[in-house]
Amino acid sequence: MYFTSYKDDSYGGDTNSNPATNLAKGNWKEIQIESGGSATLTWAVIRYGGYEYGSTADIWVTGGSLTLSNSDLSYGYTYGLLQESGSTAVSDSTIHDNTNYGINGYGGTLDLTGNTFVNNYYPVYVNVAAVTNFTHSNNSAATKVSEGTIFFEDDGRPCFAFNPGIGIGAAFMSIKPSPPEIERSRDLGKRVVGTEDLDSVCRLLVQSYDTGQDALRHFLAAWMALEVSVTKNSPPMKTSS
Repeated sequence: MYFTSYKDDSYGGDTNSNPATNLAKGNWKEIQIESGGSATLTWAVIRYGGYEYGSTADIWVTGGSLTLSNSDLSYGYTYGLLQESGSTAVSDSTIHDNTNYGINGYGGTLDLTGNTFVNNYYPVYVNVAAVTNFTHSNNSAATKVSEGTIFFEDDGRPCFAFNPGIGIGAAFMSIKPSPPEIERSRDLGKRVVGTEDLDSVCRLLVQSYDTGQDALRHFLAAWMALEVSVTKNSPPMKTSS
C-alpha cells in the first residue's frame, strides 16, 4: 500500500508527465486520524507528505487510534508522524529522512516497538507532561550525535539520557541501558565528580544540549566532551620499540 506524491515516479511510473525533479517533501497533505476514527496500516509506504500549511507530517493523529506496523514512514515535510492526542502504536517500521522529528509525540498514548530511525534530525520527541503513557522497546537509531530519543519537560527543558560509556557510538540512548552499562556510567560519574580537570566535560555537554545551536556545533561540543573524558580517564597506551 503506497501513500506518496503523484510526482513520485518510483511507484506507478510517471503518471503526470513531469520530471521526477519536481518531487519534494510536502507534495501532499497528510493522513489524519481524528477523534472517533481508527486506522490500521501494515506493509505501507507513506512519504513526501506534510504540506507546509497543514500538520507538516505524513500522518497526523488528533484523537483517533493508529496502528502502524512493518511500514516505511519517510520524507515528511517536518515530521513522519505527529500525535497531538489519541493513541498510536508503531512497530517494526522504518522511519527515515524526515526533516525534523521522525515521531513527534505531543499528547495521548504512544507505544514504539522494534522500529528503526535513520537520518531524521531527531528520531523521537516526547512531551512527558502531555503524553499520558509512553512505552518503548527494541528501537534503534543510526549512530549520529543528533540521533536518539529525547524527552522534554513541560517547561521546555530537554531531559537527555546520556550514556558516557567509552566506545558508544551515539550520544543519546533510545533503549533501556543494561545493568553493566549503568554500572560503568556510575563508575565514570564517581571519577568525574570532584575532579576539576573534568569540569570542561560538563560544560561541553551542556553546550551540546543547547537547542539554539546548529547541528555542527552540537556535534563538535559532544565530540570534544568525549575526547576530554577519554584523555582524562584512560591510561596512556604503551608502545614497544
